Amino acid sequence: SVILEVPEVLECSVVGRKVKVGGEQVVAYLVVGSGFDESELRAHLEKNLAYYKRPRQFRVVDSLPTDDLGKVHKNEIAPDIA
Repeated sequence: SVILEVPEVLECSVVGRKVKVGGEQVVAYLVVGSGFDESELRAHLEKNLAYYKRPRQFRVVDSLPTDDLGKVHKNEIAPDIA
């Protein structure tokens, strides 16, 4: 919800992605509008979110795959999380 406070972020889904060292890494998949600036997003998160909760990577996508109820299919945007 903190990510969605940034006006240029239209949709967001955060997943834990498996990595070889350290177990998992938090990655945010974003649908953004014009004027999106990742450095502004990172600054906002630094002020409003604990370090260990902040995504390490941001990936901009055209859309997030959802079902009829609007639930995001995280295994489709990040198949390596399963």
